[in-house]
Amino acid sequence: MHGRDGLAADQADLEILSALETEQIQGYWFLNYYVDSGLVIVYFGRNMNEQGIVEQINPERINVIFRDCLFREGEEHQEFAKGEGIVVTAGFHPERLARHRPEIEATLALLPDQFREDTGGGWSFLEAFRDKYGRQWTGMHQRMDQLFTLGNALGRVEFLLPRALWSSLPGGMPYLVIKKT
Repeated sequence: MHGRDGLAADQADLEILSALETEQIQGYWFLNYYVDSGLVIVYFGRNMNEQGIVEQINPERINVIFRDCLFREGEEHQEFAKGEGIVVTAGFHPERLARHRPEIEATLALLPDQFREDTGGGWSFLEAFRDKYGRQWTGMHQRMDQLFTLGNALGRVEFLLPRALWSSLPGGMPYLVIKKT
């Protein structure tokens, strides 16, 4: 066991796990796995409580939401919700994005207060790897970018400076603000 929510399995279990990849189980439980150095690492935990309130940021859940909001092959995409991120600009399916809105907003609310318009005024993208309690929730800029791109598509996240000026900022990364609802 790796802590309360983790479990290591061998490569043979990958076939079994592929059928369960990133499914919602029992309302708010999620099973995720990834392969690391020949081991299949399984994450089984929850990021919401029984009332549907997001308690912690789950980076794999962000990836699932991001992918679910993208258009699928064969879907009409004349109407879309544009989301701009640091690396990604995406057109999201408006109905699926709206369905995920409460969870995206609740996840954004778990970022440090410095990101909020009313308490901090905005902060560097580089500071988004921790939640408001100081816990590291990801080591991947891609997950941070996905969260901000989804938030941007919902009109909740904005860049404080135009892209052309980002190179003048620390690390060449933008400052973002989470707008009030």
